[in-house]
Amino acid sequence: MTKPNILIFDFDGTLLDSFGSMKVAAKKTFLELNLPYPGDQTIMHYLHSGKQLNTILQEESYRSEVDINVSLWVDRFYHHLQQNPEQTNHAFPGSITGLKTLKQHGFSLNIASNRSKKSIQSIIEQWEVETLFDCVTGDLAGYRLKPEPDMFVDHIQIQYPNEALTSFLMIGDTQTDIDFAETIGIDCVIMRYSADENTPVLSNRHRTFGGFGSLVEWLVGDPGSAR
Repeated sequence: MTKPNILIFDFDGTLLDSFGSMKVAAKKTFLELNLPYPGDQTIMHYLHSGKQLNTILQEESYRSEVDINVSLWVDRFYHHLQQNPEQTNHAFPGSITGLKTLKQHGFSLNIASNRSKKSIQSIIEQWEVETLFDCVTGDLAGYRLKPEPDMFVDHIQIQYPNEALTSFLMIGDTQTDIDFAETIGIDCVIMRYSADENTPVLSNRHRTFGGFGSLVEWLVGDPGSAR
């Protein structure tokens, strides 16, 4: 793999350790709205697959059981999610320090996430790292979500008009991130510190890191740190 100098990070599951709080919020939402709960394993599978949780409600097998107001579900989910902001906004160990180290070593940093841009911006401001990023892009009206290439083509790539695709690296944790990178034509590495027995097995073709520190070491010049 050619060493990149422009990094594109996913957010949830890559920088933000949010899956536990999202599972709790989802369960509370299903119970509050008297909807059948699909189970912890299903919830975590959707999260680790990079899918938005409300897509569960649109599955034919689920819709056949009960009438659902998807907009109401989404509103109540975010209400419950924000009840514990100290958990919701928890960064993975080493990620904030690692981002600063990468910036000091001359890497350009970006975020491409299916979470709303407003939410991402709020969290990275709390972390006091918002100035590290050249571009932060998320769920915006009129743009398709990952794995479609819109976020890259219309927001990130235009920041670097003279850079070849080999200069970019996608860093994520789901199949959606892999598909996004392949659609664009750039390399991808995978973070697995959030993996558990419910995590889908991803392609063995992609370099994998068990922690943010090992990613940083590899990028700044210690390729033996990956596993």
